[in-house]
Amino acid sequence: MGEQLPAARLDFATLFREHYPRVYRYVRFRVGDDMTAEDLTAEIFERAFRYRDSYDPSRSAFSTWITQIAHNWVNNHLLNQDRTGKHEAEAAEDVLEQLPSAEATPEAQTISQEAVQRLLTCLDRLTERDRQIVALRFGSDVRNKEIAELLGLKEHSVSVILLRALERLRACQEEA
Repeated sequence: MGEQLPAARLDFATLFREHYPRVYRYVRFRVGDDMTAEDLTAEIFERAFRYRDSYDPSRSAFSTWITQIAHNWVNNHLLNQDRTGKHEAEAAEDVLEQLPSAEATPEAQTISQEAVQRLLTCLDRLTERDRQIVALRFGSDVRNKEIAELLGLKEHSVSVILLRALERLRACQEEA
């Protein structure tokens, strides 16, 4: 796999194909918009390519390195959006209209959309850190160990934070 190669010999085309879906899912989960997610993901890989010489395989796997870049890039994007009056939760509301559904009946689609809306409302009640950890774990399928590395936390702390966030989400869902 490309993760063991020295930085100068990284096959970025292969790494792009391997890691694009995961990075895109994470970005899409955080920004709530397909076009923005595509643009940001392209910028993330462009940045990774530009700074590929700074990647040190002895310090972390490529997946961890690219996810850290994605994490920082999305955070900066969201900060800029907040300055212009937009918020991550507002963008997430548009997700409802864009979610594909395998359900055939309008009733089933309505029920599904209501469930997603409840989940988005509950996610909005979490702290920013908790939303980031949930996004990394479930939006990008990043393991707790990698999340700990990305956020400068202990792996056990990530597990506890994630467990508590899921408990809060479950309790919020039961309230509705």
